[in-house]
Amino acid sequence: MSSDNLRPDHVDLLDIARSTFVGEILPVLPDDKRLAGLMIANALGIAQRMLAAPAGEDGDQSGLCAEIRAGLHDVDDAGELRTHLIKRTLARLAVSNPKALAEAERSLAGADKS
Repeated sequence: MSSDNLRPDHVDLLDIARSTFVGEILPVLPDDKRLAGLMIANALGIAQRMLAAPAGEDGDQSGLCAEIRAGLHDVDDAGELRTHLIKRTLARLAVSNPKALAEAERSLAGADKS
């Protein structure tokens, strides 16, 4: 529930909808509708994580794209652009596919050691 009033916020409402769907509706769907049900549950989970993500995590990148096209990052000795893009990708992965996030982080850690 949001702290400023007693009404549930968007994340709470999606949590209630997803848990009810997964707990009560999905188990009784016929086999030919199970895939559609799993896709709905997944979409609700993604929407929930999108709303819960900190503001600005996936902001407008058009300025960065223009800088790259203009060659402003062609010489990036400190790897700042690479670091920024990796952080942005991991933040998006945390929303869209959190199960794959740990594997991606392990892979990056292994790449850093070599």
